[in-house]
Amino acid sequence: MVDPHDSYLSAFGLTDEQFETNIKEYLNIPYRKGGASKKGMDCSGFVRTVYNRFFDIELPYNAHAQFRLSDLKIIDPHEMQPGDLLFFANNKKKRISHVGVYVSGGQFIHAS
Repeated sequence: MVDPHDSYLSAFGLTDEQFETNIKEYLNIPYRKGGASKKGMDCSGFVRTVYNRFFDIELPYNAHAQFRLSDLKIIDPHEMQPGDLLFFANNKKKRISHVGVYVSGGQFIHAS
Protein backbone atom coordinates (compact mmCIF):
# COMPACT_ATOMS: atom_id res chain seq x y z
CA MET A 1 0.00 0.00 0.00
CA VAL A 2 1.28 3.46 -0.95
CA ASP A 3 1.57 6.05 1.81
CA PRO A 4 -0.83 8.89 0.87
CA HIS A 5 1.92 11.40 1.70
CA ASP A 6 4.22 9.83 -0.90
CA SER A 7 4.11 10.55 -4.59
CA TYR A 8 2.62 7.76 -6.66
CA LEU A 9 6.12 7.32 -8.08
CA SER A 10 6.92 5.31 -4.95
CA ALA A 11 4.71 2.53 -6.33
CA PHE A 12 7.36 2.24 -9.09
CA GLY A 13 10.30 2.29 -6.67
CA LEU A 14 11.15 5.94 -7.37
CA THR A 15 11.32 9.05 -5.27
CA ASP A 16 10.37 12.35 -6.85
CA GLU A 17 14.06 13.31 -6.82
CA GLN A 18 15.15 10.07 -8.54
CA PHE A 19 12.51 10.55 -11.21
CA GLU A 20 13.59 14.15 -11.82
CA THR A 21 17.26 13.19 -12.01
CA ASN A 22 16.60 10.30 -14.39
CA ILE A 23 14.22 12.16 -16.68
CA LYS A 24 16.72 15.00 -17.07
CA GLU A 25 18.95 12.67 -19.08
CA TYR A 26 16.48 13.32 -21.92
CA LEU A 27 17.27 17.04 -21.98
CA ASN A 28 19.05 18.30 -25.10
CA ILE A 29 18.03 15.36 -27.28
CA PRO A 30 17.46 16.76 -30.77
CA TYR A 31 13.90 17.16 -31.99
CA ARG A 32 12.93 14.66 -34.67
CA LYS A 33 9.34 14.37 -35.85
CA GLY A 34 8.16 10.81 -35.22
CA GLY A 35 11.35 10.04 -33.30
CA ALA A 36 11.49 8.09 -30.06
CA SER A 37 15.18 7.48 -29.42
CA LYS A 38 18.09 9.44 -27.99
CA LYS A 39 19.09 10.26 -31.59
CA GLY A 40 15.96 12.41 -31.79
CA MET A 41 12.37 12.47 -30.59
CA ASP A 42 9.19 14.46 -30.76
CA CYS A 43 6.95 15.28 -27.79
CA SER A 44 4.79 12.15 -27.95
CA GLY A 45 7.84 9.95 -28.58
CA PHE A 46 9.48 11.46 -25.51
CA VAL A 47 6.42 10.83 -23.31
CA ARG A 48 5.99 7.34 -24.74
CA THR A 49 9.66 6.54 -24.02
CA VAL A 50 9.51 7.91 -20.46
CA TYR A 51 6.29 6.06 -19.59
CA ASN A 52 7.61 2.82 -21.02
CA ARG A 53 10.95 3.10 -19.23
CA PHE A 54 9.78 4.26 -15.81
CA PHE A 55 6.27 2.83 -15.55
CA ASP A 56 6.22 -0.05 -18.08
CA ILE A 57 3.20 1.60 -19.73
CA GLU A 58 2.73 1.57 -23.51
CA LEU A 59 1.25 4.83 -24.77
CA PRO A 60 -0.03 5.66 -28.27
CA TYR A 61 2.24 7.31 -30.81
CA ASN A 62 0.77 10.84 -30.84
CA ALA A 63 -0.25 13.45 -28.28
CA HIS A 64 -3.92 13.51 -29.32
CA ALA A 65 -4.23 9.72 -28.93
CA GLN A 66 -2.40 9.86 -25.59
CA PHE A 67 -4.87 12.48 -24.36
CA ARG A 68 -7.84 10.34 -25.34
CA LEU A 69 -6.77 7.39 -23.18
CA SER A 70 -9.64 6.42 -20.91
CA ASP A 71 -7.30 5.77 -17.96
CA LEU A 72 -6.33 9.44 -17.75
CA LYS A 73 -8.18 12.00 -15.69
CA ILE A 74 -8.03 15.77 -15.69
CA ILE A 75 -6.71 17.22 -12.44
CA ASP A 76 -6.35 20.68 -10.99
CA PRO A 77 -2.94 22.15 -11.88
CA HIS A 78 -2.25 22.65 -8.15
CA GLU A 79 -2.53 18.88 -7.62
CA MET A 80 0.10 17.94 -10.19
CA GLN A 81 2.74 15.45 -9.18
CA PRO A 82 5.99 14.40 -10.85
CA GLY A 83 5.22 12.10 -13.76
CA ASP A 84 1.86 13.67 -14.62
CA LEU A 85 1.29 14.47 -18.29
CA LEU A 86 0.57 18.00 -19.49
CA PHE A 87 -1.33 18.37 -22.73
CA PHE A 88 -1.51 21.46 -24.92
CA ALA A 89 -4.03 22.31 -27.60
CA ASN A 90 -3.66 24.42 -30.71
CA ASN A 91 -5.66 27.60 -30.03
CA LYS A 92 -7.28 27.68 -33.46
CA LYS A 93 -8.20 24.02 -33.85
CA LYS A 94 -8.52 23.21 -30.13
CA ARG A 95 -6.97 19.82 -30.85
CA ILE A 96 -4.28 18.37 -28.58
CA SER A 97 -0.99 18.93 -30.37
CA HIS A 98 1.70 18.77 -27.68
CA VAL A 99 2.51 16.83 -24.51
CA GLY A 100 5.13 16.96 -21.77
CA VAL A 101 5.88 15.42 -18.37
CA TYR A 102 5.56 17.39 -15.13
CA VAL A 103 8.68 17.34 -12.97
CA SER A 104 8.19 19.65 -9.97
CA GLY A 105 8.03 23.28 -8.92
CA GLY A 106 5.85 24.24 -11.89
CA GLN A 107 8.35 22.82 -14.39
CA PHE A 108 7.94 20.17 -17.03
CA ILE A 109 10.12 18.49 -19.65
CA HIS A 110 9.10 18.07 -23.27
CA ALA A 111 10.57 17.75 -26.74
CA SER A 112 10.38 20.97 -28.72
